[in-house]
Order: sequence, then structure tokens, then C-alpha cells
Amino acid sequence: MKRSLLASLISLTLATCAPAEEGGIAVVELFTSQGCSSCPPADVALAELHDWATDQGKPVYCLSFHVDYWNRLGWTDPYSQAEFSGRQSSYARSRGSSQVYTPQMIVNGTEEFVGSDRRASRAAVQSALAKAVTGVIKIEAKIGANPGEIEVSYQVDGADGQLLNLALVQREATNDVPAGENSGRHLSHRQVVRAFRSVEAGAGRATFRLPEGLPAEGFEVIGYTQRAPGGTITGAARASLAL
Repeated sequence: MKRSLLASLISLTLATCAPAEEGGIAVVELFTSQGCSSCPPADVALAELHDWATDQGKPVYCLSFHVDYWNRLGWTDPYSQAEFSGRQSSYARSRGSSQVYTPQMIVNGTEEFVGSDRRASRAAVQSALAKAVTGVIKIEAKIGANPGEIEVSYQVDGADGQLLNLALVQREATNDVPAGENSGRHLSHRQVVRAFRSVEAGAGRATFRLPEGLPAEGFEVIGYTQRAPGGTITGAARASLAL
């Protein structure tokens, strides 16, 4: 894509705004791995949940975190990061445990269950949507001055002392898996987190770099406030890049 075309990309800013009859948001974090044979059904479940929320206009924010502790079994998940494994461990510690597993789904930082359990995920999302948010987030994302750079600006109100998590999310990803427990399979994923950081809630700016060779229009930025690492999520918003 030519630079002149990239420069024409405009940013969309969305605040945390839920339907009046519900009043809440649901942030769905899936911890998964291409090295785990139990994970593909959970990846499909997350995709279905994302599509349902999009079709229904529900404020549901899906994120797929690929952990790295399965990489030792013969296949290195190309989307995995040690940081994502650490985030999952933070949730475990907040519950007084040292045990982690895949696939694990966590809704709004509090409800956790096996990620392929569609009934549990839908119930947790509906429960989250029924609770009022306390943090209001506005974010904007645009092409940066340097190639492959995304600049994010944010403003958070009503979340004093909390963290703002910012995730660079690839909407769709697919690849062949030649080794490990899923050897020979062609796997597809939705809402894959490719970069992540936590900052103090307030106003500020952050910069992400796109994975090399991938177009900006395939990404979005999701921001969500959280009381502490592994704590309750209190608000969310997204910013998409569009032509």
C-alpha cells in the first residue's frame, strides 16, 4: 500500500457506550495455544461469540492471548508471547493459585472457565452486560509517522488508581501447523492480541508496531480498565483503522 493511501486512513473513536437496557460491557480474554490439541474448539467458540456480539450490536470485546508454555512440545506458536503467559499467571495468583491451563476463558477479569464451554461463556457475558461500567474510555488510533507504526491516544474518566490495558488486535489470522499436538492442521483465529501494554489510567499516548508485512486495516486497538493485574475490568472501548 502506498504511503499516500496509508495517510488517508482515518481513525474511529468509540467510547464505552452500552445499550440502555443492559448498561455494561464484557471483555472476554481467551488464553490459548496452537500447541494444545484442546484449544481449537475454544478458538472457534471465541469467533462465534465475537460474531454474535457484532451481529447483535453488543459491547463485547474479545481477545485471544496465545501463551508460550506449549512451545516446548515441538511447535512454536507464531502468535505466542511470554508476556501473555505472565498475564494468565497473574489471574491465577489473584485467586491464590499457581495453576494455569489452556484453553481458559476469563470474562471481565472475574469469571473463569474452560474456553470451549459455550454455555458458560454466554452466561458470563450476559451477566457482565447487566452490570454498569464505572470507567469511561475514549481511544483513537491512527497511522504513525513511521511505516508500520500505530499511534494511540486515550482518555479515561472514572477509573482513578486503575490500569488501562491496551491491546493491538489482529482481527483474523490463519496458518498451517506442521508439528506438535495439532500437527497437520490448518488453524484459524480471531481477535489475536499481537502487542499489549498496561499504563496508568488517565490521558496519554502509546505507540504500537504492526507485525511486518501486515496491513493496518486488519487491526484494531482495544482498551480496557482494570482495578489491578488479575482484577475486575470496569470499562472498555475500541478504535478501528478504516479507509
